Amino acid sequence: MKHFYRLLNYECSRLLSQVLIIGLGMLVLTVLFIKIELTKYTPYSPHERFEQLFISSGGPIIFLFCFILLLIVFSQSLRAPFIGGKSIYTFLTLPVKREYLYFSKLAAFAICTILLLAVQFITYMLGYSLMESHISSYSNGSFVMNNGLFLSIIRSNFMRIIWPFSFISFINLFSVLSACLTGLFYASLVFKNKKRWGRIPVAVLPPFLIRMVAEQWFIAESTLLLPSLILLVFSLFFITHSLWLFKKGAIA
Repeated sequence: MKHFYRLLNYECSRLLSQVLIIGLGMLVLTVLFIKIELTKYTPYSPHERFEQLFISSGGPIIFLFCFILLLIVFSQSLRAPFIGGKSIYTFLTLPVKREYLYFSKLAAFAICTILLLAVQFITYMLGYSLMESHISSYSNGSFVMNNGLFLSIIRSNFMRIIWPFSFISFINLFSVLSACLTGLFYASLVFKNKKRWGRIPVAVLPPFLIRMVAEQWFIAESTLLLPSLILLVFSLFFITHSLWLFKKGAIA
């Protein structure tokens, strides 16, 4: 396992600075747009709940954009060993199990994704504190928001998707993220290996993911257990075939 930890540390060190920049950009942009949205509120104007204000200010769109940027960073990380100095040949000759090479990258991607989700949660809390401060400024603090943060998180469809509060919603989130990460890794291997039939599940996955996330927003999470299991099957296929490609050296 010592070799695995070294590889994981190496992969995380390569990605961390870029992930932090994306997370910081997401935080700044979201807080800025919430601040702009709050300027429309006066003591006598109708006020939206914070979860609605967060949507109106474009918070979910900013997160989606940053998540796509994160996937692009992952994609560049996967392509890097195959270009320039062709360091993939060096990796494949290291005295470690090739499974370690695969799972160290996958684990680094998962850690960076969790970091982005954590930054999004912090951003949501900062945005709420801005609204709380803005409302408390009315009539010298006569208006106070009590327990609003917890209730807004519970009511927010967006926050329930990225921060699950039940076992089924956790399975939904886990299946979506695992399919994204393993599918991205598998796509880079398949396109490098030029296996045309392997591109079929890669092409099928994105529309399925988009529909899954859209349904999570509008439909009860308990009805999405079967699609989540299908995504987990996708992930299992991506992992097993990717490991086979690594062991056979078919990616060099």
